[in-house]
Amino acid sequence: MSKTSCDVILDLLPLYADGACSEGSRKLVEEHLAGCDACRAALQAMKTELPPGGPAAPEEPAAEPAAALKKGFRRILRYWVISLAVIVFLVIPLGYLTWNQIRGCGVCFTNIHEISIADAYLQSLKKSDYQKSFRYMDLEWVRKNFQKDGFSESTMADFDNDCLNSYTAASSALQEAGGVQEFHFLSSTNQGDCFELIYSVLIDGEKHITNITVSDQGIQSMSDDEDLSGVIIQLNLWTENLWEKYSGCYFDRNSGTYIYNNDKKMEQ
Repeated sequence: MSKTSCDVILDLLPLYADGACSEGSRKLVEEHLAGCDACRAALQAMKTELPPGGPAAPEEPAAEPAAALKKGFRRILRYWVISLAVIVFLVIPLGYLTWNQIRGCGVCFTNIHEISIADAYLQSLKKSDYQKSFRYMDLEWVRKNFQKDGFSESTMADFDNDCLNSYTAASSALQEAGGVQEFHFLSSTNQGDCFELIYSVLIDGEKHITNITVSDQGIQSMSDDEDLSGVIIQLNLWTENLWEKYSGCYFDRNSGTYIYNNDKKMEQ
């Protein structure tokens, strides 16, 4: 047979070996195979090939029981260590807060929000951001006190803006003194609807023991161990300055009296 005929037969051999060729092709292949040793050898090789997909991969030997047990123990131990770390991370602060709650002092569950307000307030003072520090003031508490003093709605028509202007003006004393440099929480006392928080505040290199009264809505007042010339006191006087503006008077420190626009005096 010619080489071309062998090529044709070799193309047909896979179909022939699978029994998938037509009757005419089968006869053609068989007639050719009868006289061609090479094509017969090719057919024989096809019949002895390995199954599709190649030889099966040898199975990995099963792990020895002791090694498997050791690996499982390490995994369990790792989970226990992680769980213990999480428990310790949660229990220590919870225990600390609970103990302070029982003692009635320090950071506890009932004052943690108020302390966070005071911390944020002092942090804004430390950054000399007095506009931001004003946002932490309890203006509703101030408004209620002014209403108790008999100020009319017309007098307090621009109350929020008046508060901001008075606070900003009072903050100049703290700004001129260099502002808050550092602060540290010391203790806390429950005052019913608010907390009196005591901080150590560093201003111009001097330490001040400062009392900050804080409600759930914000800062109500501040005071320290200084007289009326102290910078903390000066900052806290913004409500007093606003009261004087609404009352039409000013406080004369020399005489200890309020001087009204009509020269009427009222002792402090």
